[in-house]
Formats: sequence, C-alpha cells, structure tokens
Amino acid sequence: MALSPLASTRLLIVGNGRVAQMLPHLSFDHSQVVIGHWHRGMHEPFAQCVASFQPTHIALAISDHALESFLHEHYQVFAVQPHCTLVHFAGRFGRIFSDDLTITIYPAHPLMSFADIMLQQPHSVELVHWNTMPFVLSNEGKSLHELLPTLPNPSFAIPDEMRTYYHALCTALVSITVLTWETAEARCTDILNLPATILHPYREQIMKNLSQRQKHESVLTGAIARKDKSTIVEHLQTLQRNGDAALAELYKAAFHIADPSHTLPLPTSL
Repeated sequence: MALSPLASTRLLIVGNGRVAQMLPHLSFDHSQVVIGHWHRGMHEPFAQCVASFQPTHIALAISDHALESFLHEHYQVFAVQPHCTLVHFAGRFGRIFSDDLTITIYPAHPLMSFADIMLQQPHSVELVHWNTMPFVLSNEGKSLHELLPTLPNPSFAIPDEMRTYYHALCTALVSITVLTWETAEARCTDILNLPATILHPYREQIMKNLSQRQKHESVLTGAIARKDKSTIVEHLQTLQRNGDAALAELYKAAFHIADPSHTLPLPTSL
C-alpha cells in the first residue's frame, strides 16, 4: 500500500469480524490517516505486515476471548513497536499491560450493536449514526483523538475495574431486547397467525418513548406499570401453559426490576 505523504497516522486494523468491518466506514480524515488491514486469513504473516506497513497505531478488532492469546502469540511484534499506539475494542477489558509493563493496550469500545444486516449495507447507515456512535475509554488512558486520530465521535471514560460491569449491562440490554422481540414476533406468526409486522408500530413507539423520556422518568406501561397483580399472575400462568417458561421468567424479572422493594410480591408457584 502506497502511503500518502500527507498522512501522519498509519492505522493498521487487525481482525475480520464486525468491528473490523465497521471501522473503515467511520469518518477518518483520510488526508491524515491511512488505513491498512490484516487478519489470519491473509497469507502475509502479521509480523511481516507490521514491518512493511509501519503503523503508528494498531487497532485490535478481535473477539474478547481471542484477545489475550493473540497478544501472547505476537508479543515480540508489539515489543519492538515502542512508539506505536495500541488500542483494543473488547468490551470487558480495560487497559492491558504486559508482564514487564513495556506494552500497554488501551480500550476504545464502540457502544453499538453491529448486526450482520447493518454491515452488509454499511452505506445505508446514515453518516450521523456512524459519527454519533460513542466510544467508552479508560479514565486513566489515552483520549479518543490519541487512539483513533481525526474521528469526530463522542467518547466517555470509566474506571478499568468497572469494565466487566459495563460490558454486562451492554450484553444484557441487547440480548434481552433482541431475543424478547424476536420471540414475540415468532409467537405472533406461529401461534396467533398474525403477521410479524403487526408489532412494528408498537416497537417504534416504545423506542420513541424511551428516546424522549427525561432522566429518572419511566415510560413503562401495561400491567407491570399499574402493579396489576391479578393480571400479571394470569399472564405468567398462560405463558407457562403455552411452553414459554423462559419468557415467563423474563416477565417475572421485569416485574421485580420495576418493583425492587417487592411491595407487591408474586406467589412462588404459579
């Protein structure tokens, strides 16, 4: 790859997953940033790629579980890059140090859900959405400008020791939201013989209510919001009778989140 004489940053993206595919679509100033790419499917060894590209920044866009083993495997490559800024995108890790503290990898977690459908048509995603995607950094680490130069995205920092808690919140939010809606749509079509699209206006209004609510204000509606115990118990019973015990447990958990003091306790057996 020919390097631009004007580029002051040479960013090497490592990985071939969703985050690695997303990064080139962000609003880097390409007069200042040249982007290279490496992943295990390429014939060129990683060390050779680093030697030829001479990155000023290496962005490790690989999965959480593979990150530590990758760092161990290529420790010598990183050790000879004393002036290279290393950044990772794993949600549950903060700053990562080598045993002798000569290598530090800084976190910059993109707070976004990268579904395949989004990455298959990246140009259909409005630029403002890419540009407003926040990055969550370490509060004792480098700034976003230092880690990913020229990006306009907002960034926030948290303590490294709170990283796992932050990641758990993110994972719970996306998993519960997506799986609940996908399950509800499946039940509408398979059991009630209704089109899945019947839920779309309902979902859109819920999301709109959430986006417009004030801090500490709840936009919860329905039986749980009303604390209608008899209706809630009836709902739990019919969910279980129809083979949706897991969904019933989610429903019960939602009730306890809404009423953490248990002022309206549910029966232990339904």
